[in-house]
This record gives sequence, C-alpha cells and structure tokens, in this order.
Amino acid sequence: MDLKKNVKFKIGSEDWEMPLGVLLMLIAVALILMILGAYLGFTFGERQFSSSSLPTLESIVAKTAEHFAGNIQA
Repeated sequence: MDLKKNVKFKIGSEDWEMPLGVLLMLIAVALILMILGAYLGFTFGERQFSSSSLPTLESIVAKTAEHFAGNIQA
C-alpha cells in the first residue's frame, strides 16, 4: 500500500486531493476523539447524576436522627 499516493475525492462541490497516509491519519484522529468524547461524556454524566454519590435529604435526616437517638440512650 502506497501511503504517499494522492487520493482524489469530492465533498459537496469541492474537489479534494491529499496523500492516503494523511487521510487515514485524519480519520483515525477523528475516531479516537469521538470515542474519548463519548467515554468522558458518559463518565461525567454518570458521576453528575448518580444518586449514590451525593447525599440526599433523607439520608442526612436519618443519620442525624440516629446520632441524636444514640446520645439520648447513652
């Protein structure tokens, strides 16, 4: 495979021509960035909206009630 061979293609009404190696590199970089963006977006959303990562009002009230109940009995 000759990576220096020019590849001609058309996008819209414009004609493009670039070496095959450059075209493959652009496609690879675009795919890597899309995969990383999807992964980072998923992990951010999972951490942002996860119910177990942030304390809820009910859990705070329950812990406070247990604390005061333990102090009254002791």
